[in-house]
Amino acid sequence: MHVLCDEPALRQAVEAWLVDSRLTPARPIELRITLVKEPWSGEDRRRVLRQPDLAFYYGPPDDRLRLVWRGGLGHAVVSVETGAATVEIAERIASSPETWLRPFLVLVVASQLRGAGWSHIHAATAVDPRDRGWLIAGDSNSGKSTTAALLASRGWAVGTDDTAFLVDGPNPVEVVGWHEPIALREGGYQLLGREGGQFLARRQKTGFLPEELGGRWVDRVTPEIVAIAAVHEGPTSLEPLRPALAVADLLSWSLLFVVDPDGAQRHLELVTRLAAQARCYRLRLGRDIFERPDLLSELVP
Repeated sequence: MHVLCDEPALRQAVEAWLVDSRLTPARPIELRITLVKEPWSGEDRRRVLRQPDLAFYYGPPDDRLRLVWRGGLGHAVVSVETGAATVEIAERIASSPETWLRPFLVLVVASQLRGAGWSHIHAATAVDPRDRGWLIAGDSNSGKSTTAALLASRGWAVGTDDTAFLVDGPNPVEVVGWHEPIALREGGYQLLGREGGQFLARRQKTGFLPEELGGRWVDRVTPEIVAIAAVHEGPTSLEPLRPALAVADLLSWSLLFVVDPDGAQRHLELVTRLAAQARCYRLRLGRDIFERPDLLSELVP
């Protein structure tokens, strides 16, 4: 992944961040980054998908995807066909890359990687002591990160707790994880019962690398088990789930599936193949998993 930028400090910060991700796409992608004095304030009359702090503009007559972050403090245009991206960062935030790299630029890179055959998905990935690949998906409060940290503390290999990519290629589907600390909210940190970690100030979370918890990092996982997770008050349980229902849930957390119609069919095919190759479950996470941390692998024969 190549970064073109005339500001050395900015280029070095983005390059270091990309190196830390340990992503190795099959074809090069390029980021052209420019500092601008004022936030982008242009107009785009196409369809828009709005998220907190972020707007995606997409669809005809343009084949490009436009991302506008925090009222234009970050602005990017990505070619859906080639994956090339031009990015503008307002000068007022440029010196604080920790505030915009993850919430903004990670989605720019995810948009670019679609052109390289990788489809972004919100999920945790892991490999259990029996060498079985797991993909644990859910919304932002589903317990993915806390579970990933717990599994790492039990010697599992962990790829990511959130940012993953389905890789297009021959069967079976593989999932590549973005290498970064597992990020725990205060409640998850307390439940894990570990001291230390890296305080992630912008996110108000504490981060641990899998190795710091007794596990290891793994770049690619071939899922044999797909678990759609949610936190609840009862005991931890796994209930078999029909693949079609797992596909519906997995698609619901894939924003780029919505804003990139040309890539939507490919993403749907990948998610469908993933659900077909794995055993799918509805995972309900209770606090008892911290009393029996090997429970997940015990529940799946």
